Amino acid sequence: MSKYYIFILVLILILSSISCGLPVPEYHRKLSEASMYKNPNQNLDSFDHVVIVPIQGCNYCVEATTMFLKRNIANNNILFIVVAKNKSELVNLISPESTERANFLLDDQLLSSKYGLVKLYPVLYSKKQGQYFDTRVEINADNVEIVLGDIN
Repeated sequence: MSKYYIFILVLILILSSISCGLPVPEYHRKLSEASMYKNPNQNLDSFDHVVIVPIQGCNYCVEATTMFLKRNIANNNILFIVVAKNKSELVNLISPESTERANFLLDDQLLSSKYGLVKLYPVLYSKKQGQYFDTRVEINADNVEIVLGDIN
């Protein structure tokens, strides 16, 4: 009789573990927290890519990435997060119209840095395996053209 109960218990554990699915990747969880803090209505499901630009980072990389932002701000598949202490740091880099778009967030709380999502170089997060952001590429002087070119 006890073997029967053990068999049922093991069967239940197996079935419940199959239905739980895979855990949410850490990148996705942190991106969700950072974006929802700034905009509670922000839903990462509608984006295929997230580009995070630290204004106080590598000059060439930041300039190249902000040029990409200017050319692609109308692409609603990309969420742009700019890490800067305030909007005044964006002068001459990003137009005021761009900062008002739904796919643009100003991270003036520096959460992206605090969460380890970005440091000195801009970063591209992408969905490669489905619904979660599971790929991270740091954008530097050697790969900026290739990485940003692959988005389109």
